[in-house]
Amino acid sequence: MKNKFNDDTGVVAGYGVSDITPWLNAVELAGYGYDKARLATSVLDRLQAIALTFSSAPSGRIAIVSCDQLQIGDEVAADVRKRAASDFAIAEDSLILVATHSHTSPLTGILEGCGIENPEYASFVADRIVDAIAAAVADEAAALGIATCETPVEPPVAYNRTGPGGTIDNLVRGFVIEREEKPPVALLSYGCHPVTLGGKDVVSADYPGRARAALSRAGYLPLFATGFCGDTDPACNKGAWGKGTEETITEYGGRIAEAFLSGLGASGPFCAPTSRGARGELLFDVLDRNAIGEMAGGFRRGVQAGSAHMRVIDAWERLMHKRLEEGLPPSREFRMRIIALGGVAVVALPFECFTAMGGIIREASPGMVVVALGCADSTVGYLPAESEYAKEKSYAARSSIIIYRIPPIAKGQAEAIATLAAGELQSAKRRSY
Repeated sequence: MKNKFNDDTGVVAGYGVSDITPWLNAVELAGYGYDKARLATSVLDRLQAIALTFSSAPSGRIAIVSCDQLQIGDEVAADVRKRAASDFAIAEDSLILVATHSHTSPLTGILEGCGIENPEYASFVADRIVDAIAAAVADEAAALGIATCETPVEPPVAYNRTGPGGTIDNLVRGFVIEREEKPPVALLSYGCHPVTLGGKDVVSADYPGRARAALSRAGYLPLFATGFCGDTDPACNKGAWGKGTEETITEYGGRIAEAFLSGLGASGPFCAPTSRGARGELLFDVLDRNAIGEMAGGFRRGVQAGSAHMRVIDAWERLMHKRLEEGLPPSREFRMRIIALGGVAVVALPFECFTAMGGIIREASPGMVVVALGCADSTVGYLPAESEYAKEKSYAARSSIIIYRIPPIAKGQAEAIATLAAGELQSAKRRSY
């Protein structure tokens, strides 16, 4: 039965899904560099683009979309945002668009050495994301109430791959929205790199797909969005990396879904959601020709001449010199987006964020369930904790920049950007009550 609170606000919620499974022997799977040419040769499970929409008179239409992709390219994101605005009246900052970051899926856009974009597939993905949004809009029904979750997964699915002192966030978070005469929709999130299966040539959504499947069997319409996981991997990777199997992803997904369902609180009223976007500046270290050469030289130590790894280093050095001649900027603008629904908020950043960033954001909003998501829009790069810079061979703080084609990110940016996001969440929170 609809409660009076929602009669007054008139909030509706919808769910839509479309298939984005790539064509076999034609599209590369992404991740694991360098120049692996991992053509998708078989399908373990179908890839999906999934959309949740919320509409009310005060807020207009708001959407969250999650795609089984390693990353979403700039052109795909821009195309989807343009069509979402024109076709469904979804404003730019009212759409959160994230990739699950599965490494047994393709990418759109550019990650040097980590998979080549198939332009036809990229266009297909953009179309199918729009299809998922359209399906969600068509499915909209009155939102009767919302239940939230913030509970541990035991034993943990993730471990911190940067060292024994590294942080993990072992809580699954999210919410379920009950709807009038339609199945409930669920958003759940857990922070762990979807690299369970290793560098196989098989198409899979990894454990996020199996978590969705478990919730579907329980009667929910699920969306999984990967939490901050720049420094966390599946527990099965301890000691012998990439040894996970189909049984492993089924186990992990099932445990996450089970914890989510067991941790759901009582359903309360669903207030009109609000959306907020904020501009940020990512600061880079200052580079000159000597610094570029020294960094490239450091990356080359121990790398075999003529190897694919060497090609990627060379490409980065040439690109940095070219950008230096054109006027290499000291920073890069980015956009963060926040959707608040009363006692729960979704915060999306375009980085592979380290786990500790989520703690900074959440500390500013005690009592609120904060679902913090990375890999939003086109991923800019890793955003490592300041302590990672003390490690001479840190992949996240140092050599990952050759893949993302960016200058080195200044130390302390993870903490600064998390603090900025915490402040913006406070503003969004005040508007949502």
